[in-house]
Amino acid sequence: MKNELLTQVYNHPLIDTQELTNLINAHKKVSFKKGDFILKQGDISDGYMILESGLMRSFAYDYEGNDITTDFFCNYDIAIEVLSLFQRIPTTENIQALTDCDCLKLEFEECQEVYHSIPGLSLRGRPWIRYTLLPLKKNHKLFCIHH
Repeated sequence: MKNELLTQVYNHPLIDTQELTNLINAHKKVSFKKGDFILKQGDISDGYMILESGLMRSFAYDYEGNDITTDFFCNYDIAIEVLSLFQRIPTTENIQALTDCDCLKLEFEECQEVYHSIPGLSLRGRPWIRYTLLPLKKNHKLFCIHH
């Protein structure tokens, strides 16, 4: 299942067969139990995951200490806290497994390596990060005050 899922995620005409193989091989299988925290407020994200199965929730705390859901991740989604991962800053969000989860993880170091060694990935990934993920995360911060 790993190869099929990652082939779908990274399928792009600018990524050749050997680059795709290298990218797939950079991912490691990880599992989480229901209730496990994948990322906690104050940590720096160490990678991102593609869910093979399961359900995760990201949330932040408002100024009154209430948790506010910011996203859900389910089968085949990319679970990521993009600001922390790419800006190397402590996160204001938490990501928690709502069910048992099986994931394919790309660690930050491997992410940097493949991003710089596979031109098609950087051409595809940079606009996705800049125009899709960053504005969503920045807008969310306008509505949540974290403690």
